[in-house]
Amino acid sequence: MRLISVIIPAYNCENTLKRTIESIIDSGLINYEIIIVNDGSTDNTALVCNSLCSQYSFIKYSEQENSGVSTARNMGISIAKGEYIMFFDADDTAQENGFSECVDIIKNEMPDIIVFGMSFDYYKNGKLYRSDKLVSEQIGTLNKTQIKAKLESLYNTNSLSSACNKLYKRALVSENNILFNTNYFLMEDFLFSLECLKVCENMYCFPKALYHYKQADNEKNAFNRLNRIDDLCEYVSPFKTVINELAADEMGDVVFNNFFFML
Repeated sequence: MRLISVIIPAYNCENTLKRTIESIIDSGLINYEIIIVNDGSTDNTALVCNSLCSQYSFIKYSEQENSGVSTARNMGISIAKGEYIMFFDADDTAQENGFSECVDIIKNEMPDIIVFGMSFDYYKNGKLYRSDKLVSEQIGTLNKTQIKAKLESLYNTNSLSSACNKLYKRALVSENNILFNTNYFLMEDFLFSLECLKVCENMYCFPKALYHYKQADNEKNAFNRLNRIDDLCEYVSPFKTVINELAADEMGDVVFNNFFFML
């Protein structure tokens, strides 16, 4: 069994995927596999994937018709053999040697979830000109009661919104039949993370920015997806349900209201 499975949905990423893979190789992970799921790319992504597979024996490659990032991630989950799983986007990168400490946390603590910080990196003409780091205010292991008490802080520091700033124990995901909701095209990461948080017994907060998210030049894509939602109240209903299960009190109301008004 591998210790970690890294799942990467790949769509028209011929120019960025190799850099993402190389950053993972240099990230300090050990005994890992990388699972690339080509989501019906129309560029040379498939050629890049085949080249990477021939170069590295720990890379697995699958293809699907274009069905979206959630379907691709779900396929990756079904293929994964690691004790833990994590998700990467095909244009993002890992902090050099950053995950070596997470490996130590797994060996010593074996938490259900490890959450780490993110760096939001802004580029212009291919050059990095700004980085905004968001890390958890919490440090160390939180049990279920502590997670509930710190839910607002976890939300406000972006510890919950992304699927990519976490290591999830694979058994937690598979035994509870948790998958990405393929009917959702905005904030589907947040819903997946909430579902995992609902059933986890403990979560380790590691307050260092290990994941580098390449910020879009503009927010047009997110805005277009938001405009596709006919009824926002109906869309956020599953989020409200899970948040209330996590914290059925004023804390849950605060977190949900913050989320709703952000949208």
